Amino acid sequence: MSTFHGLLAIAYFVAQVSSSWSATSQEEMKSQHRDEKKEKKICNPQESLDVNSIVPIVKCPAGTFRGSLRFTRSGRHYFEFQSIPYAEPPNRFEVAIPKARIKDEYDATTEPPVCPQILDAQKEFVGQEDCLYLSVSKPDESECRNELSNGKLLPVLFWIHPGDYNHGNGSFYKGTYLLDACVVLVTINYRVGALGHGRIMDKLHENRETLWKSHRKDSVEQDQSPGTCVQASF
Repeated sequence: MSTFHGLLAIAYFVAQVSSSWSATSQEEMKSQHRDEKKEKKICNPQESLDVNSIVPIVKCPAGTFRGSLRFTRSGRHYFEFQSIPYAEPPNRFEVAIPKARIKDEYDATTEPPVCPQILDAQKEFVGQEDCLYLSVSKPDESECRNELSNGKLLPVLFWIHPGDYNHGNGSFYKGTYLLDACVVLVTINYRVGALGHGRIMDKLHENRETLWKSHRKDSVEQDQSPGTCVQASF
């Protein structure tokens, strides 16, 4: 249903953000190697010499996002940007509308809310309808110099959380393990259960079997960077 359109909105958003990150200009990378003052860029991330006060800032067409520094299990550090809205607030049983550009600096340091669902173990209802968020994690460029040599781009691992379309949360899947490899990790929350996969006959055209929207398809096709889409279902 609306989830299909939500995924299209995500694909467009990720293509937009990824293109900006991949546009981390070669000039910036060269200046980073020349200048050991450690002002690193992920589209404009800023670091101080004190590792405890590193604050990555990303400036992209979608807005300016403030993230946080994290560490993998092997001690490699990466940058995490959480709770980035990819659609406008809840539009129940309707097509997800791509989020407009965020004007002010956005705090992307906290986990996103889960979408409405019933926890099987506790039989408890949790979540909120304003839940269409994604999180992006990217390794520090100094950890992936070989992979980024000669203008190469990092592959994107797009993770769709499991849960049989009835429950689940993208925040369970962190870069703690996956960012030991040089990949960009994208996780999402999407509408589940009746709000995401119900059957409403008068909204049949907006259901998950609906038509591909050509302007979204064109936007996605323009991004030719390598990527992997993974979905698990238990």
